[in-house]
Amino acid sequence: MTGPRTKFLAASLALVILFVGATVMVAAARDQEPGPDSLYKYLSVFSEVFGLVEQAYVEDPEAEEMITGAYEGVADALDAFSFYIAPGEADLFRELEADPASDAGLFLIRDRGWLYVAGVLEGSPADEVGIQRGDVLTR
Repeated sequence: MTGPRTKFLAASLALVILFVGATVMVAAARDQEPGPDSLYKYLSVFSEVFGLVEQAYVEDPEAEEMITGAYEGVADALDAFSFYIAPGEADLFRELEADPASDAGLFLIRDRGWLYVAGVLEGSPADEVGIQRGDVLTR
């Protein structure tokens, strides 16, 4: 065999070995069970809870309301500064955020479903009505 043919044969053989090795690795990965932090595990739990809630309620709950509640629960569990804004309310949120006149002067923290006052802006409507740091808002 000449030099170029030997090089071509060696390169072809290397590529075949590479492709066979990759195919074997992919096949082995598909046979493995999902790991403990697998996304499928969490989706499975979510699907199971979703189905149980649908079955257990006396009135049929709306799927969209259940999903919104799940999002709110996840945001609440992340930290005190995370919150979920439904897609239909996003424009209203941006509008209120941009308008300083709509600001009540409250700095709020949400923790485990409770809304706490973290601070009150001096001279704001909240300060005028006597809301203080540490108050819990119920409505």
